[in-house]
Amino acid sequence: MVHIDKTYLRTILADAFKIPEDQVINPTLCIPIGKSIKMYSDAIERGASKGMHLLFCKNYEKVNNQWVYELENALAILIEPQFFRNIISEYTVTNQKLFVGMISIDLQSILELPNFIHIDTSIGIKSAETSVATPVPVIPEEIDFHIEYDPDMDRSADKFMRREYAAILLKVPSSGTKWLDEMINFSNKINNR
Repeated sequence: MVHIDKTYLRTILADAFKIPEDQVINPTLCIPIGKSIKMYSDAIERGASKGMHLLFCKNYEKVNNQWVYELENALAILIEPQFFRNIISEYTVTNQKLFVGMISIDLQSILELPNFIHIDTSIGIKSAETSVATPVPVIPEEIDFHIEYDPDMDRSADKFMRREYAAILLKVPSSGTKWLDEMINFSNKINNR
């Protein structure tokens, strides 16, 4: 299992598709949540514009307060823009933008895409690998992660109030900000399983 930051994600995807790192399109890491994956609406909009290189990791867990992922059964997937345009059309009526926040995408529709590659675990593995016992199971569907969009979500992270910052650090959903408290609750549900 290994920690994957944005730079390393780009490296893994470039190695998988045998392309230069600067040709990786919208590099994204996703995990299964029940029988779906969740993706922010802005990522879907970027995907509709240029497509996306996605790394799908089935097994993951939290070690020393950071998420680590198993690359052995991971898939690198190139998703064409039309896939995302279809999602947008499902959530849009009469040219009004109706989808905000996180969107649930059927996992099977992703896994049936033609442009995927099984990750070769010998490529690009960082030396900072973490040895871990058993992988975390897939998050069950009954843990629903849907947060209603609030424009406050888009404010700069350096504008957090002290109460919000303390709630994040202490993992206590009493920030006074509804969407932040919902995210803290969701994180606590996952971590307490």
